[in-house]
Amino acid sequence: MWRIRRLGPEEDVAQLTFFGLFALQHRGQESAGMAVSNLHRIMVYKDMGLVSQVFDEATLKSLPGRLAIGHTRYSTTGASVWHNAQPTFRATRQGGLALAHNGNLTNTHELEQWLGELAPSEHVPEKKTMDSTNDTSLVTAIMSSFGEEPLESVAMKVLPRLKGPSASPS
Repeated sequence: MWRIRRLGPEEDVAQLTFFGLFALQHRGQESAGMAVSNLHRIMVYKDMGLVSQVFDEATLKSLPGRLAIGHTRYSTTGASVWHNAQPTFRATRQGGLALAHNGNLTNTHELEQWLGELAPSEHVPEKKTMDSTNDTSLVTAIMSSFGEEPLESVAMKVLPRLKGPSASPS
């Protein structure tokens, strides 16, 4: 179970996230990124390469905030290109949403259809024609299409609909 720890305004969340990503580097060496929020806006920085190649001291200092998420990636769904580095970001009516996810979804066609139903007045591309081809971008697009609804409520609607591969017994 994840624990959320409140950090004081003097704590450097970008640097703490960097050290966490560095410790997780063995889980993915293709790209690294983080999203940092000061509770008013979200800044996302990501690039191809190892954590120590993507982030330096100047970059970390340019990411002030109180909350952060980070991600190291190895190719799951989608090519090894910058657009598939995470976290993903979408503007919302409430500000923005940054999301990171590891793994593959098995029901992306169903999710693409649902996205089309949620945002019928907008041109909604299929996942394969989005700027990113990873499953996380699709989930971020779905979650950002709920308008003014609180994020917690949106998560309760979206997350149960995500399906991953089943583990087969050994």
